[in-house]
Amino acid sequence: MSAETRLETRTRRDRRSARRITFWAVVRGAGLALAICLVLVVKVVPFLFGGNSLIVLTGSMQPTLNPGDLIAIRPVAASEISVGDIVTFQPTSDDPTLITHRVVSKGVGPEGIVFTTQGDNNDAADAQIVAAQVQGIYMYRVPLIGFPLNAIGGVGSGTVVILAALLIAYAVYAIFAPGRRRSPSAGTGKAQP
Repeated sequence: MSAETRLETRTRRDRRSARRITFWAVVRGAGLALAICLVLVVKVVPFLFGGNSLIVLTGSMQPTLNPGDLIAIRPVAASEISVGDIVTFQPTSDDPTLITHRVVSKGVGPEGIVFTTQGDNNDAADAQIVAAQVQGIYMYRVPLIGFPLNAIGGVGSGTVVILAALLIAYAVYAIFAPGRRRSPSAGTGKAQP
């Protein structure tokens, strides 16, 4: 093999190596961006509004909300809730079970403002609820992210934040740590005349 052929082969190998390094840098950067977005969407934004994020478990609000969607809610005064708004509420006061349905009517009862809700995919309205049962109003949804979050413990556990923090820490390390890059001519030996 001539010196020119060896040089050409080495140059091609160096280009492939550079493309591989660039590819993995992009993958690590995308992973970092995804982890940051996950933390922002799941925890930070709802927290800033005093709200929470929840996972949709049933199809009662389809096609608006689907099972596996992550939704964010924020607290509001009962007077700010209108017919057509989507709210999350406790069907029974002080019961941790939550339902997210659309307000179909609003009125005043002996206990103050009352609401009637109904799932978009349901044929019948729910039992009337009082303002104290409403936990928050719908802000946004992230399709399908609830399935993997539910698998690792749900949004209420610290698992999401810990997992995202570990991913961010790893991505930062992988991007900024001194690499063990081989020089293009390492291990090839000396060129023979």
